[in-house]
Amino acid sequence: MKLFYAFFLFILYTTPAYSQQFDIKELVDFTGYSINKFDNHITKKKEFRRDYYAPQESAVINNYIQKQKKDDQSVRTIAIESKADITAIHYQTSLLQERDALLQQLKATGFKCYIDDSIGRGDDKVLQYGNLRAYTSVEVRDSVQLYTLIIERKELPKAKDLVFAEDLLPINSHEYLCYIFGERAVKKDVFYYSETETNTCSVLFPNTNRQLIFIWNDEKNYSNTAFILVGGQLRPTGAPQSTISIEHNLWRSRQGVYSGMTLRELQTLNEEPINFYDWGQEQEGMLAPKNQGKLDFTRIGLVMNCLNCHEGSYQQAGVVSSESQIQQDKKVYVSTIIILPEKDKQATASR
Repeated sequence: MKLFYAFFLFILYTTPAYSQQFDIKELVDFTGYSINKFDNHITKKKEFRRDYYAPQESAVINNYIQKQKKDDQSVRTIAIESKADITAIHYQTSLLQERDALLQQLKATGFKCYIDDSIGRGDDKVLQYGNLRAYTSVEVRDSVQLYTLIIERKELPKAKDLVFAEDLLPINSHEYLCYIFGERAVKKDVFYYSETETNTCSVLFPNTNRQLIFIWNDEKNYSNTAFILVGGQLRPTGAPQSTISIEHNLWRSRQGVYSGMTLRELQTLNEEPINFYDWGQEQEGMLAPKNQGKLDFTRIGLVMNCLNCHEGSYQQAGVVSSESQIQQDKKVYVSTIIILPEKDKQATASR
């Protein structure tokens, strides 16, 4: 973060002509404050008072409004939000030039805007830097146009504490991955569902036995995890060698499943037979709906592969059972593990 603070020298020489209440360093520093410390600072060292009637006032958001001055008709509010692993500062001003100055400071300190790196007055923006994210928006309240800047700090796990693939679900952006593992370990890419259907992704430890693919719901900002792929056939652009199946991936599911696991081992772990689509089907090897057993199939998806299922004549049955495959001595194993976030319990990893 040395670069981040070094850039504040830039701010010292770009002070606007009007009275700016906060600079970016202050707003970022506030994300490390407790609610009590923030309240004490804002009410005693700044000219703000508590605003219990603010629209967003809640159990996790404390709001403050600037005390009005006769010679200053501008409107400024600030709030602190504290929840789980995120602390956020919400700052609003009626002065466009103040908002623009803060955006310029964000850019100078290293924040990235993946959609459009230019700082302008157009659409809402998301800017990212390490474990920090900034959001901008505009709203009209009581005929006053207000410009909002939200800066949030996320507490992220340390690399040494990541044991299972599910442990990486909170790391839900490309920038967060770079913050934890370093930029050399992560690359942006495109994942192919088919020849025509794609999705932006980030690949962690590409072309190694620790490779993970993060598929993003927010494709433009490379964030909001749709699911994580462990092992299997990978076809990101720009890396044709990674189309080779990496079967023995070192990442395992917390539920005990790993890529390369035999079908017999999987059935034993689940304590019930597992149904999946037969070879030759459009979704061959993927789990069929309504599987039951010890495994929580709302949090994990699986894709099977087979070493000898295409030998000789093989009848396509639509959906097959693990029991029948084992009885026929088919060499079926887990090729891909699909780790699903809890909020997407009803989602499937197929398209």
